[in-house]
This record gives sequence, C-alpha cells and structure tokens, in this order.
Amino acid sequence: MFGREFVEWLLKNTEPSELLFRLAREAHMLLLPGRGFGTQHPSGRVSLANLNESDYRQIGRAMRRLIEEYVERFNAATGKSSIKRR
Repeated sequence: MFGREFVEWLLKNTEPSELLFRLAREAHMLLLPGRGFGTQHPSGRVSLANLNESDYRQIGRAMRRLIEEYVERFNAATGKSSIKRR
C-alpha cells in the first residue's frame, strides 16, 4: 500500500513484534505473531472465531493510526514529503 521503499525502511527500523506490542498497549488489542510465538516474522494474525464486526473496524482503525505514524517517521527520516499509495 505504501510502496517497497517504506516496507524496507520499516523492517530495518523496527522489530517484528514492536507493532504487535504497540497495538496491545495503545489500542488494547492482542494480535498473534504471524508464524507463532518466539519467531521473528513481520506479520500478525487476528482471530476470526469470536469477534464482533465492530471489533474488526476498531482493529482496522488502530492499525491505520499506527501505520500512519510510521509513515510520518519514514518521511522525516528520508526527507520525503509523502508516499504514493498503491
């Protein structure tokens, strides 16, 4: 969505679990690591078993706020004014 350059910067400048821990701390949402516990992998899983539709909207909004913060950090670190969305 934000391009390869941003993804490469994000992977280089964050730990894979950092985003998951921030979502838990700031938005009170627990997502599981994409490849299970104890592994370093830049992905997360949301349980589809027992959440209400409104819960998924809340998760989406929290993820959007978090990623937009990292986009701002990327822009500041690289001197870019914006990222093209795909």
